[in-house]
Order: sequence, then structure tokens, then C-alpha cells
Amino acid sequence: MKAQQPLEKINWSKVHNQFIEQAKPFKKLSSAIVANGPIALDSPKEKDLFVFLCRIIVGQQLSTHVAQTIWSRILEQCNNKTDRLMNLCSASSAVQLRNCGLSARKVEALLRLQKSFKEGEIDQSRIQQLQDEEVVDEISRIWGLGPWSAEMVLIGFLGRTDVWSENDGALKRGINLALGGVKSSHKVVELFKPYRTLLSRHIWKALDDGILTG
Repeated sequence: MKAQQPLEKINWSKVHNQFIEQAKPFKKLSSAIVANGPIALDSPKEKDLFVFLCRIIVGQQLSTHVAQTIWSRILEQCNNKTDRLMNLCSASSAVQLRNCGLSARKVEALLRLQKSFKEGEIDQSRIQQLQDEEVVDEISRIWGLGPWSAEMVLIGFLGRTDVWSENDGALKRGINLALGGVKSSHKVVELFKPYRTLLSRHIWKALDDGILTG
């Protein structure tokens, strides 16, 4: 794939000014971007795809607080060393995982994920070289994951700059609030290429801070 410009070399102040210009026709969206101020996309901190995917599985359909609590319990089982997580996600530790607060389905998803990595069905180095659409296809084939999970991999693990998740409920709600229910929201989002990930960050932040409500 064509190499993406390193995140630290992008002039995020300039991009922010471009965003303000692009958002001017949309009052609420423009106000949210201005209120948020410049946002820089930082290089992802997590370097282990297996750990990242485990955390996605754990957090699915849970509040942030509950997900963090369960994740902390899982890390305690690993003595807070994520390199031991691969061993924990095995059939012999299924009861331990259940005792951390995971559903039977999520335990099964972790066990299958571990098997996929162990057998080489998922290769981190290969995933890092794929185009965005190919990453979505590859991750979506993993049992217990899907397109939304894949899009979060693109954003949170691979640090891709042009990702807009149609499968993220918060983004759907946020963009509808920002545009007043404009039916052509897809066309508006397209205006922010090649930095739609940054638009995602703006919408999430505006929702979290109560700038977009309704």
C-alpha cells in the first residue's frame, strides 16, 4: 500500500484550519470543531495486535467503566504483563476468564482469537501492510469480531488517518446532531478526506464534552 505520511509530520494546525473552512456551511459542526480546538492524531501506543483485539472483544457492548473493570481483572490474572495474555486465553484458563466477568461468548471469542494467532491465520506484520479495505475484510472474518472492530483497528492500532466508521453508533448519532439530520451526511463526511479519522475524533469529543446534545 502507499505509505501514509507519519502522523508526527502532519501539520495538524493547518488541517484544523482547513476543517473550520470546510465546516462553515454547517453551523453545529463548525461550532463543535471550533470548541474542540486543534486535535492531533498521535501514533498508537499499543504495539501488539493480539492485545488490542482482546481489549476490543472485552469491551464490546459494555460501558467504558465496566469494560475497564473487567480488563483490569484480566490483567491481574497476567500479573499485569500483557505478554502473558496469549497463555491466559486458552481452554485451560476459560474458568479464570469467566470469573473476570466475561460472558461465555466473549471467552469463546478470546480462545478462537488466540488459536488464530497461534496457527498463523492472523499475522500482525501482514495486517500492517494491507489497504484499509483489506484490513476490514481480514479482521471481520475473525469469529466474535466484525466491521466495527476492524475500523477500530485501523484507527486505534494502525493509526490510519482517513477512517469513518459507518458502524459506530456514536458517530452516527453525532454527525446527525452536527448536521441537523441532513440526509446527505455521507457527502458531508467525504469533504473531510483524507482526514476523516480526525473528523471522527472531533465528533466523539464533542459528544463526550456535551457540545453535541439532543
